[in-house]
Amino acid sequence: MFRNYLKLAYRNIIRQKGYSAINILGLAIGIAACLLILQYVAYELSYEDMIDNKESIYRVNQDRYDNGKLSTQWASGAFAVGNSFKDAFPEIESYVKIVPDDNAVVITNSENPLKIDFPYFVSEDFFKVFSYPLISGDKSTLLKEPFTAAISISLAKKIFGDNNPIGESIQLNKSQLYKVTGVFADFPANSHMGSDLLLSYQSFIQIQAKYNNNPEQAWLWDGCITYLKLKPGTDPNALEKKFPGIVEAAVGTDLKSFNASVTYLLQPIKDIHLNSNRIGEARPTGNSRTVYLLFGISLFIIVIAWINYINLATARSINRAREVGIRKVAGSLRIDLIKQFMLESALMNAIAIVLAFLIILAFLPVFNYTTNQQLSISQLNLSVFWTVLVGLFIVGSLLSGIYPALVLSGFKPISVLKGKMSTSSQGVLLRKGLVVFQFTASLSLLIGTAIVYKQIKFMKSQEIGLTINQTLVLKRPIVVSDSIYTRTQTSFKQEISKLPSVSGVTVSNAIPGESVNQNAGGIRLITDPESKQNQYRIISMDYDYPQLYGLKIIAGKTFSLEKGTSGNPVLFNQTGIKQLGFPNPADAIGKQIFFWGDTMRIDGVVADFHQQSLQSNFEPLILVLRPNTRGYMSIRMQTTDVKSTIASIEQKWKQYFPGNQLEYFFLDAHFDAQYKADNQFALIFGIFTFLAIFVACMGLFGLASYITIQRTKEIGIRKVLGASVQQIIFLFYKELGLMVSLSFIVAIPLAWFAGKKWLQSFAFQTNLNLLVFALPFILIVLIGLITISFQTIKASLRNPAISLRTE
Repeated sequence: MFRNYLKLAYRNIIRQKGYSAINILGLAIGIAACLLILQYVAYELSYEDMIDNKESIYRVNQDRYDNGKLSTQWASGAFAVGNSFKDAFPEIESYVKIVPDDNAVVITNSENPLKIDFPYFVSEDFFKVFSYPLISGDKSTLLKEPFTAAISISLAKKIFGDNNPIGESIQLNKSQLYKVTGVFADFPANSHMGSDLLLSYQSFIQIQAKYNNNPEQAWLWDGCITYLKLKPGTDPNALEKKFPGIVEAAVGTDLKSFNASVTYLLQPIKDIHLNSNRIGEARPTGNSRTVYLLFGISLFIIVIAWINYINLATARSINRAREVGIRKVAGSLRIDLIKQFMLESALMNAIAIVLAFLIILAFLPVFNYTTNQQLSISQLNLSVFWTVLVGLFIVGSLLSGIYPALVLSGFKPISVLKGKMSTSSQGVLLRKGLVVFQFTASLSLLIGTAIVYKQIKFMKSQEIGLTINQTLVLKRPIVVSDSIYTRTQTSFKQEISKLPSVSGVTVSNAIPGESVNQNAGGIRLITDPESKQNQYRIISMDYDYPQLYGLKIIAGKTFSLEKGTSGNPVLFNQTGIKQLGFPNPADAIGKQIFFWGDTMRIDGVVADFHQQSLQSNFEPLILVLRPNTRGYMSIRMQTTDVKSTIASIEQKWKQYFPGNQLEYFFLDAHFDAQYKADNQFALIFGIFTFLAIFVACMGLFGLASYITIQRTKEIGIRKVLGASVQQIIFLFYKELGLMVSLSFIVAIPLAWFAGKKWLQSFAFQTNLNLLVFALPFILIVLIGLITISFQTIKASLRNPAISLRTE
């Protein structure tokens, strides 16, 4: 029996080649697109899955408040948190402290330096809490002693080749030696942290002891990422409520004198990647809104493909009515017919699954390039992939097959054999409702795409308040002698300034396009009480920074080389001066502030400028004059011969900073890189929106073909009675227009709500004007009209005698 069903299903597919192709291709594209997006979503949701007992590991986030207002949100908070909480609460099994080193480190091996970006100082329980694979070394003693290190297997091969690195020493910055006591597997890409070099936290403590600092008792010094591993059965919310008592006992009096407060919150490590964007993150984080929006698109695409099948299958019901009638007369039961039509659906979906798999293999490299992922063919063998694939096949076969099977098997043999079979009003209404759903989904996606592109265009078109074009930025050298660094840097800067193609050079600890890492609290007017202090971001710079970057002075004056640094002059931005209590910037000029135990004078106020992308709001900034600042060197060029200028700079660099590789980038490209994730999201959103519309149009084309065939006699009669071609075409267009209009009414609030939610993550937002909704509507109407025009115009131009003869 099954073999007979299979033969019939195969013959029906072959007999209707055109409509079968539309169905199969639509399903295949829908399944392939859905699977690719789901792979991306699954990867984004897989962060930290490799860690054992991840459910019991939490990061301690820190929120600081000044004058009752939230001022900063830290991932890397106070240093004393881990040990203090562990001593106070038995619910905490262990803790880990991580201190990212903001400065790149050079490891020297013979004469070949290796640059390591952002090594971590980590406490001794790191590998006990985080189950990253340890290739060699003892977890119980690893990183316990000062000036010991663990290195990744990749770094071990670069430094020691095939030799055993355990017990060997590595030298950092031509100064401190660290003994290698462990080798670990490279951090996985789907981890919120990652480094090739882990230094013992005890090393950090001893280094700080030279400056009379004790991190273990520091409650007002930020920069330490703390993780807690809780004992089984511990309620994190209940534990979190106990933290204020410890904070109050340790530093409550000091905080109250500043009119400040601090709150510590537990965040599951699984939530960090997609739901955190705090100061001091170990790595750039993702965006949960992006992931869930793409997940929604994947569902839209596959549902649209299934709807196509239902629509075409039910539209073909009249053509198969006599088949059903004859088979019922011959003794077939309704359940037998349902099995037959469900098997046809399963066969269609099976063929579509195979084709979808081939599409995935062909377009996986393009998808990886678009999403900046590293999914490979081997990963397609993951159990999740195959589970989803089988799930889509089963659900697709049932959803797309059950209704057509019930409709077709329900025909009465007497009626259909007499030729009295007609499409029910309920069936027509259902098909129209499904088409409306398709258009609603397509319109929502198209409006969403328009909103995304409009926001990105808005951000890129705004004035940022800075001049960043034709600016080359050099990263600071690492292998240097501290005793002569300032003199060497000054000499190098003077030499570069003499180049005819260079119009300006400045040095600063921060550049546009990235966050200002230096944060200072306790800043207030000398005349104000301690309770009125606030936190600010600090940019240290030399005399040339304001002029080179074109900062607009709105009150006072900028730094003066002639007057030097007398009086410790500083500049504020508008946001910073308002936070200080001056609505009118001119009123602040000449006032003195308390700054880290020193007194400084406000010489000027600059207009707010976008230090970062427009996704971030203006932050309160203080621009501090420090001519000996170590950091980035920004070079303004006035030439088209950029290569020659860079070559001249590199020649001087080797002369003044031997042993250091020249690392540089162009600032405009660096600033635009902040929009990379948004551009990728827009591209992905646009591509899959196009696929959704394409799949919907395939179904609309097939449906229009059947409808025009079914209405052939009607068209012939209308033409005989005098209807023009335009009038007949208008009948079809009118029906489509009504469905699209209804879709538009439903799609507007959905798209507006989703768009507003997405825009909430941007401090500066574009406006959602009428064009954002009208243009997608017009585009969908045009696409729909073009899709059905081929069939409707062909039917309208046909000779009515031929049309009537078909009946």
